[in-house]
Amino acid sequence: MAYSTLVLIAFWTSGLIDDDLPSLINQLGSPRFSAREIAQKSLLELGPQIIPALKSAREHEDQEVKARAATILHEMETRQILEPVRVPRWTHPISLGAVVEALGDTGGRRIRFDQVKGLEHAQIAPLPADQDPTYWNMVRHMEQSCGVRAVSVMEGEDEESAVSACLTLVPARKQAKFIRDQGPFRLKLLSADIHKSQNFDPDLGDLNEPEAMRSFHLQLQVMGEPRLVLFSTARVQVQQANDELGQSLIKREQANGVEADLPLFISPAILLDGGSGPCLTTSVELALPDRPGRLVKKLQGSIPLTVLQRRSEPVQVALIDGPGKSYENSSFRFSIKSVELAPQDAQPSLEIELSTQDNVDSVMANLIHGQGMNLSQLLEHLCEVVDSQGKPLTVVPMETDDDGGKVRIRLAILPSDPSRKPVGLRVYDAIVATQEISFEFHDVPLP
Repeated sequence: MAYSTLVLIAFWTSGLIDDDLPSLINQLGSPRFSAREIAQKSLLELGPQIIPALKSAREHEDQEVKARAATILHEMETRQILEPVRVPRWTHPISLGAVVEALGDTGGRRIRFDQVKGLEHAQIAPLPADQDPTYWNMVRHMEQSCGVRAVSVMEGEDEESAVSACLTLVPARKQAKFIRDQGPFRLKLLSADIHKSQNFDPDLGDLNEPEAMRSFHLQLQVMGEPRLVLFSTARVQVQQANDELGQSLIKREQANGVEADLPLFISPAILLDGGSGPCLTTSVELALPDRPGRLVKKLQGSIPLTVLQRRSEPVQVALIDGPGKSYENSSFRFSIKSVELAPQDAQPSLEIELSTQDNVDSVMANLIHGQGMNLSQLLEHLCEVVDSQGKPLTVVPMETDDDGGKVRIRLAILPSDPSRKPVGLRVYDAIVATQEISFEFHDVPLP
């Protein structure tokens, strides 16, 4: 009975989309504001399956239809970025190797075994029915079942193939603590460290007893699903931090003679992924009381992120035909200035000039022109040089000339196997969204 009901619902939804979709899209241009609003809401509720129709509607002759279709499309794509992907469930025990393969297929990047050989055939029970089979839930289930730990790695070719891994499995000597999985993100509290140093001024003449300086830092790491690239363009915020004695650990500074809580941020978040698998690590400075307790009883705050995902259909260029030609997608214009595939005493390379379109998405524009980011860094995530089999080759940016909304960059191509020749270039467009990742940790031991 339940199966029949689901079939009827699916049939009715499919029929609604086939019959009413053109009418709803046309209604976006209705003379009545209420009708336009109802149509926009109805289309949004139909979900990602109507994305192709919305892309076509962006070329509609009615300007109101074009604008509202673009708005709906952006909202749907943003939801897709921030919605976790789900791994197909299995109903009986399967091997760790099969789980790793499923995670790699879902996430879009390989997971590599490191020092855990022999565990590939270890059996993993199905995920409990009350747990959502999201990517990070599956990773956690795999870790707990086999005593391994998944760590983020930088992009690069490995021994087995040119496809980069996003995670490496290593033995778990002890269970990692202070980890939170939130949708497509995993947040870790890596460490809590108190540093002591001596500080004195050698120009004073008399060497008095140097002053002892202490600083207290927490190191946080955010990892995203392999399909995502993370950027931090704002400060980490800490709303609450106290020890078990009730003492505040929030750092205070004098501001115009008045004590004020300031955002707790010691340095810009460092991008560690190199474009392969997203991983951001940042250090947060706290205050250390004269007589601190033994625990950070509660630590609460948020990490603002900009999240990027490649669109699925890149502009593809044959390198032999590329020099002197220009190309574009909805966000960028680019041209290939030169290609050197067989230079003497040098690596093969190509030079690309990239600029943004005038109507580039506002979130993308903020990413490019925001603090700690530039167009050349973004280009590294959106460009791939591939061999004749379509497999990406490792590229290294060598020379960069960045001028606001235009960048010229030379990429050196580093094939690990001389027989793998670079033949093509892919330039992806991107979907960009913003998200704040909240964190809350309890009973963190003070070092």
